[in-house]
Amino acid sequence: MPVDYGTDVSTYRDGDLDPTFTLISGNRAVAEAIARRLETPHGGLLRYPDYGADLRGWLSRDFNDPIATLFGIKTQVEEQAEQDERVISAEATVTYDPTAQRLHIVASIELASGPFELVLSVTAVTVELLAPS
Repeated sequence: MPVDYGTDVSTYRDGDLDPTFTLISGNRAVAEAIARRLETPHGGLLRYPDYGADLRGWLSRDFNDPIATLFGIKTQVEEQAEQDERVISAEATVTYDPTAQRLHIVASIELASGPFELVLSVTAVTVELLAPS
């Protein structure tokens, strides 16, 4: 029997709410929920003080110690993903392109129905969900 992860309105159409109100479910619904967590400032939701880790903020910091910085980002991605009750585990890889000032995040997200790959591209302005599509 398939697992129901809920239905939502897509929020990742050209960086905004989908004007056609496309309904999403399954891995895509979970992926968009995680992506929203990763663009919301920590504590940005009054009733949920542990919600959020705005990854865009990392790009305004110095990358003097890139290993420690990338590890900090990786940790935040995994922790935020695992706060979603639908996620069993998350394992992320984070790379940084200093020329483009862009983070590339690939996370293996384990759900009760199995794993899927979450891929994000992050700049100082945007969090783009590349996969799952």
